[in-house]
Amino acid sequence: MKTINSQLNEQLRKRISVMSDGEKFPTEAELCKEFSVSRMTVNKVLHEIARDGLLVRRPRRGTFVRKPLDANLNHAEEWLSDNHSGGLISNMVSKTLRINIYEYRHEFIRPMWDTLFAEFKADFPGIDVEVSAEPEDGVEADVIWASNRRDLKTLSLDNFSSSRAAVEAVSRVCPEKDCFAAAWRDLKREGRAGCPFSFSTSVCLWNNGLLSADWPELNGRIPERLFDFYLKQNKALGSDSSLIVCYIFVPFLLMQLASGGILNYDRERGLNGFEKPEVAEFLKFNREIFCAAARLNDGQAVTDIKGAMNLFLSGKTLALNTFSPTLKVIPENRSRDFSVSSSLIGNYAPAVPVYMGIGPKCRDVKTAAEAVAFFCGGRGQRILAQSRNNIPARRETAYSEEFLEISPRNMKQVVDVLSAAEDVIALNHFVSGRPDYCGKFGRYILGNSNFPIDLKCNDKT
Repeated sequence: MKTINSQLNEQLRKRISVMSDGEKFPTEAELCKEFSVSRMTVNKVLHEIARDGLLVRRPRRGTFVRKPLDANLNHAEEWLSDNHSGGLISNMVSKTLRINIYEYRHEFIRPMWDTLFAEFKADFPGIDVEVSAEPEDGVEADVIWASNRRDLKTLSLDNFSSSRAAVEAVSRVCPEKDCFAAAWRDLKREGRAGCPFSFSTSVCLWNNGLLSADWPELNGRIPERLFDFYLKQNKALGSDSSLIVCYIFVPFLLMQLASGGILNYDRERGLNGFEKPEVAEFLKFNREIFCAAARLNDGQAVTDIKGAMNLFLSGKTLALNTFSPTLKVIPENRSRDFSVSSSLIGNYAPAVPVYMGIGPKCRDVKTAAEAVAFFCGGRGQRILAQSRNNIPARRETAYSEEFLEISPRNMKQVVDVLSAAEDVIALNHFVSGRPDYCGKFGRYILGNSNFPIDLKCNDKT
């Protein structure tokens, strides 16, 4: 705990930092009254500050601020920049901000980033942006786009700077309260200099027409959990049935079981509960769904997002379990024909947070932090929302009418899930955990193994 002397010392130094050289400082009596401390305390603190050369005490005249030469030069530079910026030689020299964004390689995402860069350069005319997309170039970048995934060849938040200067630079310009709490957890755990940019969230995409036609008892309500919805239905499966859901990413099956409370999950222990009979029932059900989808696809197994989305958009399947970035392929004039839903896994969001952060070899931390703040702030997040590339991590933007109205229906429910979450899942538990549940599920659904498969999933099987 700080002493009264140290607290007063800190307060007075802060006051001096915003005063001009030669400006008269308050008297001891005035300071005693303002801070409710003794004259002896004030005198001692003023003596310490004067000893450091920040104050000059002149008998019978008072105490005056004395700024070092560097500070005065900084004030002069600031005054010139504010009043004569158009003619400063320094403003005619451009800085280059190196930004590494792996997803910039994707043509359908690139226009959003080009718009962001154009807006950023309009606000910071003295800064040029140099973009790279290769992970190996990220080591030298000033600003890095990355997620919390460590199982890919892309950079992760572990590649952000952990220096105190970088972390503090970001915290000064990126208020934590602006973004969903769950998005900050990994950054805080690792002590990295970054700010949440977006959420790539596990969602179920529903065909509103099929849902209302075959399940009128729902009265327009969208099921939150696919698991519960599947097991309550008594309709027969087949080529004429609409109860067909496409899964491209096998871990979504594990997420559905976990969100339904069948599998237990936490970030420390991962997944457990595979011995429950509901797991086997759900697995058999999904093998039948996979075969039914193939029958709708001229006998060809549906194993990629293009095939799954074609079936879905043509009205042949009821739902598609996917990640939120793929919603962008839905024509904007048809987005309201569909709905989305998501569900918590305990207190965790089934989502991958994406960040903008400062690189470990950043040459200008202040400028990099300003860039991060722009991309993750109001204007940058609005451009993200308008592009429909992902769910904004900024709370106000994600809940904005502008974003919700161009998204599939029920998007607010998905945003509510992100808002309610205390943390996010560790996706590696669902993708490549040991034992390999994901691989066993996938092989069974594809028909490459017979049931019953070993749901104990020991490492030797």
